[in-house]
Amino acid sequence: MSHKNCIEVKVTVDAKGINTRRHSGRAQVVQQVLKGERVNIQYKSKILKKMLESVGCEVRDGVTGGCYGARDGSSSEGFTVWIDASELPDREIMDYGDGTKQELVNIFSLIENYGGELIEDLDGDVFSDACEDLGLKVSRNNTYNYAGHDAETPAFKVDADFAVIENEDAGGSVFLSIKFHCGGDIRGNYTDRVVYKFGSIDDLYGVLYPTCELLNQEEA
Repeated sequence: MSHKNCIEVKVTVDAKGINTRRHSGRAQVVQQVLKGERVNIQYKSKILKKMLESVGCEVRDGVTGGCYGARDGSSSEGFTVWIDASELPDREIMDYGDGTKQELVNIFSLIENYGGELIEDLDGDVFSDACEDLGLKVSRNNTYNYAGHDAETPAFKVDADFAVIENEDAGGSVFLSIKFHCGGDIRGNYTDRVVYKFGSIDDLYGVLYPTCELLNQEEA
């Protein structure tokens, strides 16, 4: 499968996890994985792997321990699943059970909703650097640095490293050069960088700096 729009989901073996001995249990785990949730199961199930593969997921053995650069040298038994993040819900609310809630948004849905046009066969790294060399306005950031840090802004289901490129001499064309995070340490593990063209800077910023909708509806 193409990994352009994919993220990783960890499935680990845990005696406290979900009972997957019944077919309904395995189906439940599959649905959790397809939602992008990390999952614990009671034992490694070959049938579960086949079920995930049958719905278009790519599965590979091994689940490495540690995160955010703090590798502990351990490896949990289990497997990793690649899922197409463009198929995740547009928005959802995460309830942490301690009275706090957070809204999550799917950046792939936002790109589509705001009219982002994928420029095929264009290397995003080369494009971004070339635009910078030409003296165009190039602003770089990572959604991890700001999204979801307060109750007024949602977090992204999939974080992304991006560059916003403006060209005032070409009718105000704006471009988003972006690569999507696949899980683990935010400093690595990204897809290839791709480029989207937008009709206006407001549309592009609508993707990168969304506001809460579901939480605002709950409060209304």
